[in-house]
Parts: sequence; structure tokens; C-alpha cells
Amino acid sequence: MSELFFGNDAAKVILKKAAGSQDHHHAYLLYGEDGLGKKTLARLFAEAFLCTGEDKPCGRCPACKKMEHGTHPDFQMIVGEKKNSIHIDSVRKIRQDCVVKPNDGSVKVYLIANIQDMTEEAFNAFLKTLEEPPLHTVFLLTAANLDLLPETIVSRVFPVPVYPLPDRLLCRALKERLPKLSDDEAERAAELAGGNLGKAIACVQSEEFTQRSGLLEQFVKALYAKREYDVLKVLAVYEKDREQQRQFLGEIVSLLRRALLAKTGGAVYSGKGLPFGPQRLVKLIALTEEVRGKLSTNANAGILSAYYCAEIWQMIG
Repeated sequence: MSELFFGNDAAKVILKKAAGSQDHHHAYLLYGEDGLGKKTLARLFAEAFLCTGEDKPCGRCPACKKMEHGTHPDFQMIVGEKKNSIHIDSVRKIRQDCVVKPNDGSVKVYLIANIQDMTEEAFNAFLKTLEEPPLHTVFLLTAANLDLLPETIVSRVFPVPVYPLPDRLLCRALKERLPKLSDDEAERAAELAGGNLGKAIACVQSEEFTQRSGLLEQFVKALYAKREYDVLKVLAVYEKDREQQRQFLGEIVSLLRRALLAKTGGAVYSGKGLPFGPQRLVKLIALTEEVRGKLSTNANAGILSAYYCAEIWQMIG
């Protein structure tokens, strides 16, 4: 199970225990911000509940194969796309279907993603099913926030929180899904996404991320080769947009910090192209933060770039 979904071990323990037991709850609610993989985890456990193998989900039994091909008769999924997009008709179909005994196994599993997108009528109809659920029925629900749901629904489900990933684990997940991603790009994306895998993937696939990756690489090469003019050229890209320049300097700070951590054995980043010791990196970080802070004032961006370069060259000689 661990190799199929990164992190959130507590949630996986709860659901794995439920899938392997006859004495499970009738409804589980996975909640957490968008992009954490709640629907992916819920579907994985739908497979586990329906699996007839030993290590659930085994991926080999007939039930797992049917889930893989989307043909399992005892599994249904509804996905809310926006507010009020899950209507009462969808809930009525589930209510009519769930009273019928399973076709293949011992349970029927219904995955309702983004349950907060139900209409009020749909919530009321679904509540009746939660109050008297058929014994052979399991509901796997997802929501961005418990506060978005009626208390009557929340009180009748088993809540399972899904959390952001630690940066190191997020980097591993990114590298597995996007093998061409460099270690440093994975670390950058992890920092920007705050542990959210969905956001991290969207980030690295954006044009802005690609452009900044190129500029950061140019910045590092210019420092390594001690070419002041090339550093000025990199900084000039965002000179007319103070906020973009602040963000870019923030990414330079992050890059320098990763390099500093690597020097002390605390980060994945290799520090390639930055042949500076910890003391010099600390000074570069402080200088970059200083210039970034001054961009919040009315200081001239061009003059600040020139000052930044001059100070860098005084440090690195």
C-alpha cells in the first residue's frame, strides 16, 4: 500500500484495517485541501474493500482487474466538479442501487468525491441512506473541509484527515511521476507547493516554472564563472515587475538555502555550480533578503540590481 500512495500513513492504517475486517464503518470521509490526493487514496481503498486477494489491493485478483478496467459492478464513483453539481438524481440512483446485494463480493463501494458539491436536496436524501445504511455498503467520501458539510453528515461518518507531505517525501513522489525532473527542480516545487503534490505537479508543468528554472540556472552559472554582467541580465528580466522580481529573489534565497543545507548534509540539492562555503552562502542569503526587502519600498529596481551585483562581487571576489 505504501508504494502506491506516498505519506499519510495514519490514514492508510485506518483504511487498510477497515478493508481487511468485516466490522468496518459504513462511511469514511477523507478531508483535506485540494491537491493532496484524497480521491486517489479513496479509490485505492475502494479496490482494497473489493479485493479478494491477500495483500489488499493485490492488483492481481479478478476484482482488482475489474477495478483497473473500470468494469467492477459493485463500484460506483461520483465526482463533484463545482458547487451544487451533485444533484438529487445521482443520490437517488445510489439509494436504489445500494439496497440490492453485491454482484461479485460481499460489499458494494460508492466513492463520492467533493461531497461538498452536493445540493441541499442531495444532502438531505443522502442523509437518509447514512442513517440506515445497508450492511453490505461502504461509502468513501472526500471533502476539502469539514466546515463545508452539514453537521448531520459529519456526525455519521468516520473522519480521516489527509495532510500535506513533508518536502523530502514530496520530492520523491514528484521524481517518480516526472522522472526527468532534476533534484533541485523537485525541491523548488516542493517549497512552492507547501507539501501539496497536486499543486507541485501543476507548478512544474507551468511555463513560469520552466522560465524561472532557466533563469536560476543562468544565475548559478554566472556566479560560478564570476560574470557580473550575466547576473545583471538575469535580474533585468523582471525589472519592470517589482512583485515578480521579489518572487524571483525569494527563489534565489531558497536555492541558496538548499545549497547551504547540502553543505551540512541536510538537503537533496547537490549545490552544483555553487562552490561557496557555508559562511559565504549565509552572507549571500542575507544580502538577497536585504535587496528583496527593499523592493517592497519605492527604491529603484535597476539601482537595486546594480547594488546587488556589486555586493555579490565584493563577497566572492
